[in-house]
Amino acid sequence: MYSASRAHPHPRGLVTPGEFHRATSARPVVRVGGSYLDAGTTLLGSLVACAGVLGAAVVAYLGKRGENALNGFSSLTDKLQSERDRLERQVAERDSRIVELSTLHAADQSEIARLRLDVHRLGGAP
Repeated sequence: MYSASRAHPHPRGLVTPGEFHRATSARPVVRVGGSYLDAGTTLLGSLVACAGVLGAAVVAYLGKRGENALNGFSSLTDKLQSERDRLERQVAERDSRIVELSTLHAADQSEIARLRLDVHRLGGAP
């Protein structure tokens, strides 16, 4: 059989693909750019990348919700301002109508007073 030093020539029980058939308990490694990268590191990197993508998606979703809320707020503000302008016009029209009716009322009161004087002058009872 193989000796223990021969079955695990690399630290942590890692073996190269050429030595894999000889190892009794070895973790597979991938050679990348002159160094060895084991599957656990690859898995961890994949999970971190996935979490980053999900985080970016959440931020984009929340950003879009904020944008929609801001647009809704602007729309509501525009509607309230137009309603305020319409109500100000109505109040101005009512004020001018009140002034007109007050003028007519004063004219009517002076006419009533004049007629009472005429009735009294002609000898009648008011």
